[in-house]
Amino acid sequence: LYINFYLKFNVKFIEKDKNIFIIGASGGVGAWATKSLLQKGYNVSVITRNELKLKHIFKDYISHFKKIISVDLENAAQNFVNNKEYQ
Repeated sequence: LYINFYLKFNVKFIEKDKNIFIIGASGGVGAWATKSLLQKGYNVSVITRNELKLKHIFKDYISHFKKIISVDLENAAQNFVNNKEYQ
């Protein structure tokens, strides 16, 4: 409810030439917020764990993203654990 209120009333105070970064854009609330901002013409960049899911959800908007950053948290965590410097 708060996010809905914020996007309806406060998003007009964010300048459209500013970049907005969303983490978790392919999840429920993140997807909804991302779509709302893209529809309003904002510069949206996203960080996602599942780029295929993101591209499926936003197939009609994929060209509107400023940047898509795909991260593999499982491998990143494993690399951290295996790093001798931290053992």
